[in-house]
Amino acid sequence: HPATLNPQSLDDPRVSRASLSQGIPHAHARVQHLLGMLPNQLHRAHAALGKRLAVHQHLPRRRLQVPAENLAQRRLAKPRWSLQRNALIVCCADTLIALMAGMAVMPACSAFGVEYGAGPGLLFASMQTVFAHMGSVGNFIGFIFYLLVLIAALTSSISMLELCTAYAVDKQLDKGLTPKRAKHTASVAALVFVVGSLVALDGLGAGVAGGAAVETPATLFGLSVHGWNDCWLDLYDMVAEGILMPLGALVMTILIGWVLKPEVVQLECEQSGVKYRAAGYFKVCFKFIVPVLLAFILFCQLIDFFGLKIPGLS
Repeated sequence: HPATLNPQSLDDPRVSRASLSQGIPHAHARVQHLLGMLPNQLHRAHAALGKRLAVHQHLPRRRLQVPAENLAQRRLAKPRWSLQRNALIVCCADTLIALMAGMAVMPACSAFGVEYGAGPGLLFASMQTVFAHMGSVGNFIGFIFYLLVLIAALTSSISMLELCTAYAVDKQLDKGLTPKRAKHTASVAALVFVVGSLVALDGLGAGVAGGAAVETPATLFGLSVHGWNDCWLDLYDMVAEGILMPLGALVMTILIGWVLKPEVVQLECEQSGVKYRAAGYFKVCFKFIVPVLLAFILFCQLIDFFGLKIPGLS
């Protein structure tokens, strides 16, 4: 009886010694029975946890971004959030900031005689000249400016590093191996550091003759000097921004417009509970308009970088 197991019942005169002597062995046997069941329960819990982990490892390949995606989905799940509105805000803000950057850099190029087509090196050539002509306050403004540039570069590098690491981890999972995420992250980061260090060592095109530690791409590979190979920064910009970005965007539009179909994007956008009003416009753009424009941009980039001559067009 439960009363026989209550410590306060020991002081109760209504509880006899006989009832205590009968209840204590029964309670002892019950405790032993529960302890005997414990290993079996732990085994079942361990097996259930193993199954959940196995299922988690075979989730879609974007599982490495689950925390950020879950946060975004929770935010977009609220009716007041609209993916279409956020996309419009991002496009407008990006365009506005690009125009403001151009309004800051291009007048400096005109004032100090810096070539407009100098590529991404303008960020360091023109702005550094501007800060130098601002007097003592220019050092502080320049420090803050380039510190913000460093932060922007680091955040962009983290997102790109995640893609390379996720690819290596997925390959190991496909082979049934245990992924070593830390090892892959360190390897990719070391490779990026070695390759990217050339940008800091060539003196923005100065080369060994100008006191830099490494030669420029044009001198190293015996090429005639062009706007895309006069320094390592311009060479990387030509490969990434000039070729890979429009080419990758072109392939993406073809896959979404003709292979996966635009309806996939519509279903994804409407998960927030907001109707995708631009579905028809998006479908026409991704199937017919955007691929043609991206092919034209890629074509013009190749002509601009490599000076290709097209009969009748050049």
